Amino acid sequence: MSIEAVIKLFNLFAEYEFDEKTGNNAAGLRNFAYPFVVDDINANYKIHNEYLQFLETGKTPETVTAGYDSTVEACEKYNKDGNMEGWSMYAIFGPDSTESARQCGCGSERLSRQRLYRQFDREHAEL
Repeated sequence: MSIEAVIKLFNLFAEYEFDEKTGNNAAGLRNFAYPFVVDDINANYKIHNEYLQFLETGKTPETVTAGYDSTVEACEKYNKDGNMEGWSMYAIFGPDSTESARQCGCGSERLSRQRLYRQFDREHAEL
């Protein structure tokens, strides 16, 4: 990036941050008062459904959401081997998880978590 481009970007930021006329948007909020959201806001929903598809078919879907690979890796640690490092991700993204309860609307996320914790306690009482 050239120095001219950096200066233009800084000037644009200064104009929209500090100038009275352009510093606020139509709603009256400061233009740069809040961080920009650059991630997919439905990522957990998509990853959960992609993981369920993986569990049903044994194959990774053709297109996956960013973060899918690391999520499945962690979930499968618990799902296949009972490795505790993957339990929290499995409790969020697995078939009987908080994400599943949130999506189907069949109960609050809090109640689902409580059920998962009880299940965890039963399965790992010796720990």
